[in-house]
Amino acid sequence: MAAAARSLLLAVLVILAATATGCASYVRSGVTSFHDWPADATPRTYRFSRTPAQQDSLEHTSHEALLRAELARAGFVEDPQARFEVGFTTQVQTRVRRIVEAPPPMTFSSLYFGHFTHGASFGLSFPFAYPWGPYPVERDVSVQDRRLTIQIVDRLAQPPRRVYEATATSLGDSADLSSVLPYMARAILEGFPGQSGGPTRTIDVPVERSRG
Repeated sequence: MAAAARSLLLAVLVILAATATGCASYVRSGVTSFHDWPADATPRTYRFSRTPAQQDSLEHTSHEALLRAELARAGFVEDPQARFEVGFTTQVQTRVRRIVEAPPPMTFSSLYFGHFTHGASFGLSFPFAYPWGPYPVERDVSVQDRRLTIQIVDRLAQPPRRVYEATATSLGDSADLSSVLPYMARAILEGFPGQSGGPTRTIDVPVERSRG
């Protein structure tokens, strides 16, 4: 019986480990985009543009480095004499949301193995829902509304004009944009230039382990 118990325990642990591994984390963004992208835009050369308020911003410089990697992933090539100028703005606002929470489930131990007088034994606890109260409760929580807007101007057009604009919004606990900005930019640039207009698209981008 002890050997059978150990074998079953090992099988359960393997299943739990596989389940935990399969739970990938991601950054979810709502993306809206509009464009009049020129058909002859090959290669996609670009340079960054800045507003007067962004000129001496070290934070903006850091964010440019993050976007540079995502633009390269989407097929853009940085060039001082580029055809396109890429500008972007970021924003973080704290919002209060009301959520409804269910009480934690009760648990009971349902599997035991061993002899009545001696030997090894173990138990597993499984949750089950309350058949009656306590009832769900409402509470207010603070969340961070993070926003990234990208605009692209065609310098070759006469006069130069905006040919692409897109916004990604993402709700989360952290106000640190650096940790989510690459994934929001990747959501915007997925399938670039993509469909113009239409409903907001929900895009989940898996978090890379190297970024944390």
